[in-house]
Amino acid sequence: MSISCRQTAKNNIIASQTDTLVVTPAVLKENIIEETADYPIDSICTYEYKEPIHGYKIRGEIKKLNPELDESYTWTLFLTNIETGKQISVFMGLWGNCPEKYSSEYSPHHNDGGGIITAPDEDFFFADIDFDGTEEIITGAIPNRGKRGVGLFTRIYKITEGKAVDYTQYFQAKSDVFNHIEQYFFSVNSATKSIMFYTSDGIYGFGWDIYDYRNGNYVYRHNVHVDRFSEDSVQISIYPNLNNARKNKNLQKRFVTTEREFDKHRWEY
Repeated sequence: MSISCRQTAKNNIIASQTDTLVVTPAVLKENIIEETADYPIDSICTYEYKEPIHGYKIRGEIKKLNPELDESYTWTLFLTNIETGKQISVFMGLWGNCPEKYSSEYSPHHNDGGGIITAPDEDFFFADIDFDGTEEIITGAIPNRGKRGVGLFTRIYKITEGKAVDYTQYFQAKSDVFNHIEQYFFSVNSATKSIMFYTSDGIYGFGWDIYDYRNGNYVYRHNVHVDRFSEDSVQISIYPNLNNARKNKNLQKRFVTTEREFDKHRWEY
């Protein structure tokens, strides 16, 4: 990766011109960029990933929204198709101060196999969230904005006629689950056309909500709660919804299985 600039600054992100959200800086990854230097306040910061990602060469550009001011910056990704050479751009957000880009490597999606993709600890990722065979680009990750201190993705783009079109409001209107695309806690299963959102997470007890895509709509299935009694004993409890699970009411089904069987069939519960 090449990087042309860097500035030490608070990573405050602006959700709109009137609503400012204060966010603490993201945790540095292992492969930190060392060949960087301070740059003038009016310079443009550019960086590039070493390897193609999902069929694209990707570079980022961070620049001042208004050259006469130093109060806000725009962050844009430029994706060049390695086969056609065509380029599209994706808006990553409007920042109160110049955000820093640390890594030249892109960590692949957490993949449990069978077409399951989990939102990674990255600034963007690809996933087919409407199951039409074409993956959307999910971006706008705000560090530490998720409920569990992880990053929250806030923008969804579809590639249409060679352009990236913002479909964020469309998907959020379809289902509230798209307001909670948290790193590590949001998974998409293309095989079953389902979305799994973790509602709680721990060593011995955790659970998730499952949404099934049916006839153009996202239909809530139920809440699954898991208790680990030992290294190879897992109890599965099915509830109508998360509220019932928290109150331990209206239990629909409960059984004990092995860790291996749990990992194999968790999307079927």
